[in-house]
Formats: sequence, C-alpha cells, structure tokens
Amino acid sequence: MLLETAVAEDASAACLRNVRLLLSTVVAPNGVHRKRLFASLHRACELTGRDYGHTFPHMIEVRRVDHIGIRVSDLERSVAFYKVLGFELLNKAANDAVAILKNPTGVELNLVYNANDDAGGKNILMDVDQKYTGYTHIALNVASIKAAIETLGANQIKITQGPVSFGLDGHVSIFARDPDLNVIELRGRSEDLSSIGGVTTYEPEN
Repeated sequence: MLLETAVAEDASAACLRNVRLLLSTVVAPNGVHRKRLFASLHRACELTGRDYGHTFPHMIEVRRVDHIGIRVSDLERSVAFYKVLGFELLNKAANDAVAILKNPTGVELNLVYNANDDAGGKNILMDVDQKYTGYTHIALNVASIKAAIETLGANQIKITQGPVSFGLDGHVSIFARDPDLNVIELRGRSEDLSSIGGVTTYEPEN
C-alpha cells in the first residue's frame, strides 16, 4: 500500500519509500530515465516533508459541503436577507448563538449571531489593503441568473459586481453583500442577458 505510513512518521522519508515502491512496479513513461524521474519525485518528497511534517495513512473521503457558517450581527436582519435567497429559519441552537437555515434543495447555513465589531464598516478580507487569510465568499448555484438579478432588484439588494463570465465554462456570476458585508456569489449557466446590459468579463476587484 503506497500510503502505509503512520501519522508520526517523517513525511519525506515515508514519501521516498512510496516512490521506490512505485518505481518498482511501473516503467518510466516515454523512455525517461528512471533516475531522472526519481530525482523529480525525490524533490516532491522533500517539499512534502517541509510543508506538512507528516502524512496520514488514508485520505479523508469528503462527500459534500455539510453547511456554511456565517457570523452576523443582527439575526433578524440576516434571516430576512437570506430569505430572499430562498433560505428559511429552521431552529436556533439551545446552547450557542447559532441559527440554522436551509433552502428547498438542502443547502444549510449556520448564522452565528454574535458579531460585536463591524471593523469600521468594512469586510476585513475584502475591503482593506492588507490581505488576510480566510474564506472570502460563498458561491451558490442558481437556476437562473436573470431571475436572480430581478429578485435582488425587487428587494433593493445591490449587485456589487456582475453579471460576469470567467471564461469559456458557460457560467455567469453576480456578486452581492449580506447586511454584514459578507460576499455571496450567485452562479448559473449562461443565458441571454442582453435586455439588462449583457455580460462582461470578470476583473478582480479585491
């Protein structure tokens, strides 16, 4: 088994053992010399050991995203906003400031309603010059971009960017902010949007 190493073992050493095992069972592609291939894989193993410190005996099988947690300051206001996106409040946690919302297709949001600092009215991951690590946005697939644009407009929710395309993948996105300035991308298949100005190519803004 290629990933038979125990958690505490050194990653680079374990990786090299796996490389040797691999090279003993396969022929180097296109006649590439085995030593050259080994040297490339050896370097990859060094990086693995440096970056991660250890390997695990198996990879975790992630089946889907279970839920998305969003910190908010005003639960009632946030519930009203996400209702426009099709989410309904199911219940509140008994021992935590968490409200659980779901939409008809089973997408779950956990609104953590204990925010106590608005960072001066800015989203610190998107609206300041410094670039901090963190989750910058969520992307929700929608049935119709045109219908999403019309629904946001009818509810006085500003589209901050879009509709934009990211290339030739046949998708179009729009971006909006929730009341706490968390970024939401709504993404759907390309459709005729000429009546509302058409689609532009995405340009990074943050």
